[in-house]
Amino acid sequence: MTLDRPADLVLIGGRIATIDAARSFASALAVRDGRIVAVGSDPVVGQHIGPSTRVIALWGRTVTPGFQDAHVHPVHGGLARLRCELHDTRGREAYLAVIAEYARAHPDEPWIRGGGWYMDDFPGGTPRREDLDAIVPDRPVFLTNRDGHGAWVNSKALEIGGITADTADPSDGRIERDAAGAPSGTLHEGAMDLVGRFEPDDTPTDLEAALRLGQAYLHSLGITAWQDAIVRPETEERAYVALAASGELTARVIGAMWWEHHRGAEQIEEFVERRRATAIGRYAPTSVKLMMDGVLENFTGALLDPYLDADGRTTDNRGLLQIDPEGLATWVPRLDALGFQAHFHAIGDGAVRASLDAVAAARTANGPSETRPHIAHIQV
Repeated sequence: MTLDRPADLVLIGGRIATIDAARSFASALAVRDGRIVAVGSDPVVGQHIGPSTRVIALWGRTVTPGFQDAHVHPVHGGLARLRCELHDTRGREAYLAVIAEYARAHPDEPWIRGGGWYMDDFPGGTPRREDLDAIVPDRPVFLTNRDGHGAWVNSKALEIGGITADTADPSDGRIERDAAGAPSGTLHEGAMDLVGRFEPDDTPTDLEAALRLGQAYLHSLGITAWQDAIVRPETEERAYVALAASGELTARVIGAMWWEHHRGAEQIEEFVERRRATAIGRYAPTSVKLMMDGVLENFTGALLDPYLDADGRTTDNRGLLQIDPEGLATWVPRLDALGFQAHFHAIGDGAVRASLDAVAAARTANGPSETRPHIAHIQV
């Protein structure tokens, strides 16, 4: 049997997991124009081989469909692995040992950056500046926790940020304080920016190296496509565009462009232009990330009812709703009409309700669509 159009790629001599109802396996498959066109035995699929077909002999190895991750941060994760990496460490003393060794091994770095510490390893989830001061007194230290919603800083970093007992909490964050009101060394949510804005900029070389590292790690787990849940113009976007243009981006990636909650509708036309200008190869920025609230562990997740204190008494804290729900009810319908997926970070039930109300407004305004709004986390 001769086929008019040979396959571009044939895998042969392996175990192809078809994922059908019978959980059957085939030995070969053929791909043409980016789609699987045949699955079956070696002789049957072999008929799709032509002079220019790439043929890979599997020698009994197994092939499965690739996993797709709907919410991941490869650039951020890659940067953490390139710097002071704490994700694989547990406990206060172990963290301090890693940080001290990193500082010793990198005497010329003006800042000690990285992260991955667990809130569970500190009383109240809030590490203190004094511990960092004892090992790195002369350089600022800025280490995010493993969920990225808080930072552990030393006194030098607080000094650079101008943070004192008199500094007010920002509207979108909180400065952890000791009994006297002085900053104790943990910054929550938007309060991280009080120090973070003074950090050295990540270079294109740093960002591209981070993405290569993050991509390799995800591929090692069988992940072949993902949505990067925070993409900003000068950081993640720059790395994706560079690797997509050079052909080094080997995953299909959807970028969720970051909604700046201090701004409003003027961002929407900027998203349209960025989508047009930066969609290259396997990278497509077709989602918009809306950070609705924080997290429950530091009491910034937005709730309908107030948090309780340590003794079970009602407080006046309902968390932080970071994006105005009234504005959202007009912005999300516009994004939806333009073909953008709304990707909400919503932890508390107050944030989830505001997100669902915005989606309902989009459905009322536009009717059904294929934008597939996405609410991530939904812890309450």
